[in-house]
Amino acid sequence: MAIESDAPVQRRRVTEESEKRALVARHAESGKSLVSFCRDEGITLSSFQNWRKKFAAKPLFVELSAPMLPAAVEVVLVSGDRIVTSSGCDPLWLAKLVRSLGAPSC
Repeated sequence: MAIESDAPVQRRRVTEESEKRALVARHAESGKSLVSFCRDEGITLSSFQNWRKKFAAKPLFVELSAPMLPAAVEVVLVSGDRIVTSSGCDPLWLAKLVRSLGAPSC
């Protein structure tokens, strides 16, 4: 059975940003609570919490614009057949298509 000592923990001063980042990363992988990790590393809890806030991954927001899709156009022939196309299609092509669909079969 482990008994925790009430003896004061000797604190160390961490000044290098690279070491602070390394400690934050090591804590994430350690599975330890903040208190026990800081005690084991000899750093103050408040300092460590400040480093975590400072080095936390910030969400990246990218503005995306959806392309404007042309509106659909539906042509209903006398026969009941339907042609659905975009409003941006070539009108001459559409007219030829309608004429060819309306022509009697040979």
